[in-house]
Amino acid sequence: MERRSSRLRTVAVGAFVVVAPGLLASCGSPFGPCFLDQVRVSLPASIERDGGTETATLTGQVAPSNLSVPEFETVRAVLTRDTSSETAGVVWTVPAFDANPGWVAVAIQAPVAAGDVLPVDQTFDGAGWGVFALGSGARIAASVRAGDYVATAVTGTVEVLAVAPLRLRLDLTARDAGGATIRVRGDASFSFERTPTACT
Repeated sequence: MERRSSRLRTVAVGAFVVVAPGLLASCGSPFGPCFLDQVRVSLPASIERDGGTETATLTGQVAPSNLSVPEFETVRAVLTRDTSSETAGVVWTVPAFDANPGWVAVAIQAPVAAGDVLPVDQTFDGAGWGVFALGSGARIAASVRAGDYVATAVTGTVEVLAVAPLRLRLDLTARDAGGATIRVRGDASFSFERTPTACT
């Protein structure tokens, strides 16, 4: 299977989005109410690596303070709303493998529908959240990093279990230049959360 690569442009390679308490997404009057908006993902995963299998719940999040507001709204629309009406590519990331840097990142091209099974045959360098331009005709791509382990190819499938919000069943096998593999399987669930917070 031919592997094509794309360069992640929204976040520097090796950098993760960090959401700090108190970063405001939207405020009303100078005296409130104010809110912290976030798109979150939870991925209870089975990880096969170095001849063993472990389980871990991988989580990540992004807020408008990490992106431009229009970019955040695109991410929110594709991951948590009716993605059948969207025509954009976005990338999301979860830190993983107890490594720094360490991540699983997936880029997906909307629209998708429940029941779609997307074959993974592209990988890219880097991780983060934001709008992402996949290669011509591509619908899915992935990036895996575990410290010194850098995937040069990622194959497998991503099944769309539900939309609005999106729920994805991942079965990804990463391979590095030396042939070592890491397999990640699990269901990624997305949500949008708005939390009241103090105005500043």
